[in-house]
Amino acid sequence: SGSLVIDDSVLDKPYAREIPLVKTQYSGKHHRPVKGIDIVNAIWTDGEKIIPIDYRMYEPTHDGKTKNDHAREMLGMAKKRGLKPHFVLMDAWFTSIGNLKALDAYGWKWIGEIKCNRQVSVNKGEYVRVENLDWTSKQVHRVWLKAYGFVLVSKLVAPNGDIAYIATN
Repeated sequence: SGSLVIDDSVLDKPYAREIPLVKTQYSGKHHRPVKGIDIVNAIWTDGEKIIPIDYRMYEPTHDGKTKNDHAREMLGMAKKRGLKPHFVLMDAWFTSIGNLKALDAYGWKWIGEIKCNRQVSVNKGEYVRVENLDWTSKQVHRVWLKAYGFVLVSKLVAPNGDIAYIATN
């Protein structure tokens, strides 16, 4: 048993002038835009071993696909290959409504970061940003994620003060 991780990586190419896949894009490593090649990855892990199982080159001018389009393709391929992840893990980039609905269609559980401005509802029809929930009274909230459905969401504060909102179905 294991988990499927969906993420992307930027291969730095700071001196590239005429390499077709190189473009300026945000790098999590450098925390700024850099010249590089973006690859969307699917990785299988049991917590000890890490096994790359699929990847896609992100080149929207060539194929018109978004990173989330590539993620859904790889999720579909993982399903076809018979993988049964305990969880699908992803950062905020990949917790799009389309990806979450695809995961539900496969019957898979997911854990992912959501951005602070995602709209959630505690009371039907009243939406607030996830960052504006009452985090003083509860560590975990069961809320309706707009356009998706019920999720559990928690606020994590790192020692350096960085805040992340983690959700799961």
